Amino acid sequence: VAGAGRRGGRLARAAGAVLGGGVVAFAVLSAGTGLGLGWVAALTGTGQLVQWTSLPTGLGMAGGYLLRAAGAPQAYEEAVLVGRVAGLAALGVILAVLVVGAWRERGPAGAARRCGWAVTAVVLLGPVLYAWYLIVPVALLAAAEPRPGARRLVAVLAVAGAYLALPDGLSLAVLTKLPGALLDVALLATAAWWYLRRRPRPAPVRRRRRPGGPPGRR
Repeated sequence: VAGAGRRGGRLARAAGAVLGGGVVAFAVLSAGTGLGLGWVAALTGTGQLVQWTSLPTGLGMAGGYLLRAAGAPQAYEEAVLVGRVAGLAALGVILAVLVVGAWRERGPAGAARRCGWAVTAVVLLGPVLYAWYLIVPVALLAAAEPRPGARRLVAVLAVAGAYLALPDGLSLAVLTKLPGALLDVALLATAAWWYLRRRPRPAPVRRRRRPGGPPGRR
């Protein structure tokens, strides 16, 4: 119990230091660049953006297109909303699992890796995703993730994020709504297939035979 308390205290102090440093750095940059807090008012219209770069939004868009083809075009917005709510629910579960796993880690390296995946989940499962949102999770995972397969995934995210915005500032997602929504469906199906294939299967239970062979008829 005492060890868990000391570890919790160290974690709380580290989290406070990171949070405090982030707040100070953000305040200094906002004041130094002259941007101030004008971005706060812009947040009110962020949810109106519907693009497939957000995985839950893309899945909702795919469902909306299917409903349109079935003769219910008015259900498009509801389908997008359902996809976003499902994404936030999945995000809550994933964050809970990662936080519990980070708490059980014995060293800072494992906790940092889980922190990187938590930020990645927040970005990918949020209702809106701009290309520059990927900068933070890519940086965290590139520094904390030692597994080669995961680092290749980070490289793919970095390259894909670089091509989401065109040189004139127009987002590529605006021009590819239907193909992008179908891409999200394909990515989800591929991830589910990969997970089910790699998940360890329980060993079959073998029945032990009684000594003397199978019982005969009497």
